[in-house]
Amino acid sequence: QLDIVVQDLRDYAQGKGTQLEVLSDQHVRITRLIDGPRDLVWRAHTDPDLMRRWLLGPDGWRMTVCEIGDTVGATYRTAWEPE
Repeated sequence: QLDIVVQDLRDYAQGKGTQLEVLSDQHVRITRLIDGPRDLVWRAHTDPDLMRRWLLGPDGWRMTVCEIGDTVGATYRTAWEPE
């Protein structure tokens, strides 16, 4: 299933300022260029309610965990499960 998700990301990224690199069997790097004010982009990445709106899993899945570190170097933890 991961191969399908990665391919979907590649297809979506084409021509949208997004790059996807498969680093290993367990690591993927996604780089995006976002045209928006810095403070709003930061908020979209540090507010759990906003993260749940845009960081979607595969169809039929829902985010069950959204723990966000809001300082530089902090970690995120997200998890999804089938509905």
